[in-house]
Amino acid sequence: MEHGAVAAATAPAAGQARQQQQQQQQRHHQGPLEEAEADVLHPKLFGKAVEYYFYPNSMVPVFCPTEEQFADFEALVGAMEPLAQRAGVCKIIPPRKWRRELEQRNQQEAGAVRVFDEEEFPIMRPIVQHFNGSSGIFHQYNVEFHRRLRLAQFFQISQDASHRQPDYKVAAIETAEKGNRSGGSGAKESESTVAASGDAAESAGIDDADDAARVVESETVGIAVNYDAGEVRLTSAAADALRQGIRSEGQRARFRPAVSRYRPQPDTQGEAAADHMGVRQVRRFADDGRPLFVTEREYAANEELERIYWKNMLFQPPMYGADVLGTLFPPYDEFPTWNIRNLPGLLRQIGQRMPGVNDPYLYLGMWKATFAWHVEDMDLYSINYIHFGEPKSWYAIPIAARSRFEMSMQNVFANDYKSCSQFLRHKSFLLSPRFLASQGIPFNRIVQRAGEIVLTFPLGYHAGFNHGFNCAESVNFALDRWLDVAWDSRHCECVKDSVTIDLMEWFGDARKARQQQARQRGESPGAAAGKHTAPRRHAAAAVATTSAPSAVGELPGKSAQARKPAPPRKAAGGPAAAAGAKRRPSGAPRPEPGAKRLPRKRSHKEVAADSAEDSSSDSVAEEQCDVQRRLASLRTPSGACGACLEPIGGCDTQEEMPEEADIVECQQCGLTVHEQCSALAYDDGSYKCANCEMDTDQLSCALCAFQNGLLLPLKGRGADQPAAFAHFLCANFIGETYFDFPAAAPEAGGDGSAGGSGRMGTRSHTARQRGAGSSDSSGPMAGSAKVCGADGISKTRFAARCIYCADDSGQAHGPVVQCAHSKCFRSFHPMCAAVHDITLLDWSRCAVYCPTHGCSD
Repeated sequence: MEHGAVAAATAPAAGQARQQQQQQQQRHHQGPLEEAEADVLHPKLFGKAVEYYFYPNSMVPVFCPTEEQFADFEALVGAMEPLAQRAGVCKIIPPRKWRRELEQRNQQEAGAVRVFDEEEFPIMRPIVQHFNGSSGIFHQYNVEFHRRLRLAQFFQISQDASHRQPDYKVAAIETAEKGNRSGGSGAKESESTVAASGDAAESAGIDDADDAARVVESETVGIAVNYDAGEVRLTSAAADALRQGIRSEGQRARFRPAVSRYRPQPDTQGEAAADHMGVRQVRRFADDGRPLFVTEREYAANEELERIYWKNMLFQPPMYGADVLGTLFPPYDEFPTWNIRNLPGLLRQIGQRMPGVNDPYLYLGMWKATFAWHVEDMDLYSINYIHFGEPKSWYAIPIAARSRFEMSMQNVFANDYKSCSQFLRHKSFLLSPRFLASQGIPFNRIVQRAGEIVLTFPLGYHAGFNHGFNCAESVNFALDRWLDVAWDSRHCECVKDSVTIDLMEWFGDARKARQQQARQRGESPGAAAGKHTAPRRHAAAAVATTSAPSAVGELPGKSAQARKPAPPRKAAGGPAAAAGAKRRPSGAPRPEPGAKRLPRKRSHKEVAADSAEDSSSDSVAEEQCDVQRRLASLRTPSGACGACLEPIGGCDTQEEMPEEADIVECQQCGLTVHEQCSALAYDDGSYKCANCEMDTDQLSCALCAFQNGLLLPLKGRGADQPAAFAHFLCANFIGETYFDFPAAAPEAGGDGSAGGSGRMGTRSHTARQRGAGSSDSSGPMAGSAKVCGADGISKTRFAARCIYCADDSGQAHGPVVQCAHSKCFRSFHPMCAAVHDITLLDWSRCAVYCPTHGCSD
């Protein structure tokens, strides 16, 4: 019986009690779960639970399936995916029997040694990886090595002093029960410094050995792998060939065959590390002895190596034998279970071999060899298996944080993003964990050892590095769920060999069948589970506006002091024309820049009634609104503009508002706005807001989660489409949107004295310069400006989360903008920022700031 199985069989009842306590604590932290959520956290297959644990301080699950569960590839991935795809990746520890069968093939009779003949191994041209950057932001440049290398040559180079893993030590804290040592009942902690990469005495013995002891006797030129001992050595024939290839006699005399040692099995000595909720894991073992935990010592060693990696990123560029076409798996008919050379799934339908997609690649790594942040080609699944050698460290972005991560990368590497919208598929850009944490972007870690499998899921960004010399094999695969993602997938057009798949040719019938099944279930044909589309613009809003208004009518949670004057309007022709737009006609009075203004009221004529009915109207509005949307009503107190939310006329109360203030007022509900914010070509005294024009009070904004306020119609809606509206404020701060002003009415007099014609004349002249009057005057609010460019808003803006209103499900409620501070990547809706604090808006630059950085005058 294996050591792990003995430990499991002799575990005291206290261990089971600790496990139950841990599960109870997890349920307590997660809160009440629905039945579907419980199924996600407790995957089952063939009537048995799929054993798993979370990697320490990470949400990446590590699965340990039984032999029966592991035998069915598609069923096992389907059982794991609901939980695993949240983190973007997962790790699988295969049954030991499967691993032994794979490793024992083609081994020599004496010992568990497999010799890899370099004549049968593909010749490679590795890449040399150069890094440039600082402060956790790095650009990776891959340069092909000047000559081709064979397997033994690459292995020898990987063990040079400049390329091998550095010697380092970790202060590990080992906890032991006093009862086991001294008969007591307490616990004792002692610090001991241990070698991180194996037994120091054994390593020293290898270094002192002569050349004959450092090689494996064989006439085959290649490398020999001892899977049981965790050793990689040159064969004697390979060592002689390398020695003879050295021209300098001095270097030939100093030549020593390379030897690499790694841990073939996880460390099981010492206490288990804590999980992502700070609860110490239980020392459990699977039936075949696989540990279901990670020790503190192993976790500390991996953390220390990670620190060294990022600290020495710019020194001594590593080499990476990446994308080497080939496989180390036996033929499929000899080894059908989880054979990477021919995995089940949709890609079997493709009638051609695509290297790296359905034809596997080998990857020969060394210390610091890196794979930068990326998603798989065509957003496919991928599988990675390490045959032998040192581990790999992986980083993964949760699927829910994908859009936030993309926005950060697009801003950090702005020039590359402008050149190619799919620049992350170049696999050349790195952000360190510390930098991601500073930007509030969640990420996960996982370390993959030899004999372990890592799966990545569609839309999951991942990156990582190698701890030393190793050989891994990887390929893509696709299950049915991938079709929901593939139709929205994009590829890089600036790389000639970018992978594309003709989905209609190979999977068109499957798509039609899935759409038909969705219709039969009463679902939308495109609403399949897991599909990556922009979220509903008006999903359940959870806008936090619970603070009580001040005595002077202050907006909940916002400052009463407004620092910016009335806003400029963005002109037709896009954001570039906004700088030239005149906010007010010449000669019109301007408010002082520092004037104190108050937020606006919702009803100019019924201030008292609004104040008295606030509590009751909130409940009535929520009952009338769609339960799935629960839009927040934009209710601003007395004296503020319904468009920009800034004070009108510099007054402190509604009663103090001057009669000559330049305002436009809805003649039905009393909505009051600045004249320059009204988006009207002229005001003939009969203005009605959008709600009153449509005879409702439930109109909502297509760009945020709020109803009411000054809503302008969207341009370009077809006759068979319902009218859509957007807030003046939202459209002003979304970069892709702009305004198309209608032509002004004929002026009453040339001197500008009649009917406000002076103001109207200036507007009319400016509007004509920008092509106003050419837009369709039909539809609702024909005399008002229309919001253009909404169809061109990037899907990334819709998918990202707002720091104010995003609910626990991660669902957003419209396109977001990013904080205008150069090094901040927080995102939010402009309206949410305005409701939180009106001073966060910089109207002069059409920029919005987060609460941390604020808006400086």
